[in-house]
Amino acid sequence: MEGSLTAVDLVAPGLWRWTAPHPDWEPADGGPGGWERDVACLRLDVPDGVVLIDPLASQEESGFWKELDRAVAGAGRPLTVVVTLHWHVRSAEELAARYDARVLAIAPVAERLGGVVTDVFGDGDRLPGGIVALGPVPIDSSEADGVVEEAALWLPEQRAVVAGDILVGTPEGLRVWWADRGDPVYERRVAPFVRRLADLPVELVLPAHGEPVMAGGSAELGRALATSPWAR
Repeated sequence: MEGSLTAVDLVAPGLWRWTAPHPDWEPADGGPGGWERDVACLRLDVPDGVVLIDPLASQEESGFWKELDRAVAGAGRPLTVVVTLHWHVRSAEELAARYDARVLAIAPVAERLGGVVTDVFGDGDRLPGGIVALGPVPIDSSEADGVVEEAALWLPEQRAVVAGDILVGTPEGLRVWWADRGDPVYERRVAPFVRRLADLPVELVLPAHGEPVMAGGSAELGRALATSPWAR
């Protein structure tokens, strides 16, 4: 049905990925250089809690809420929500209210989201679930009120990199989402950041938009850097 989760997959031990249609998506957003209606979210289950990354689910998703009630409230485990960039706040506020969840983000995201974010993290910080925060990194944006920045996440146990908008899965494979490869910001900050990700022992690359990389993530990140960015 409209608004329903379109897929829920176990992608690594304790790590689930689901996709859901974004309520603000319009056909003009899709196509080459754009993003498609279904966006990805992640759930990491660890013995001492549950972590949701960029979660999106409507109240119609009774199965989603019932399972989370069981895993969090029923089991007495804390819920943490991690937001990679301000556009991905999605269901974070609702989850925080329902489960008294902490909402974590980098400082630039916290500034844009106001009181939604309860905890600010920085580069290299260890987050719940063993997640390591990386960034911030600027993303290509025409926002009138300044540069948009996001965090990437490294899940060492799952050997997975999670990205908000800086990486995108395309029909041609993983790409960096940026308008102009010759942009000094790309050369100075973005490309070195993606190289830093590629230097990790990555198997999975899990972007919020497009298909994930399910094997050989470091090599795919290297190929993304060697290929023209994903731009209109």
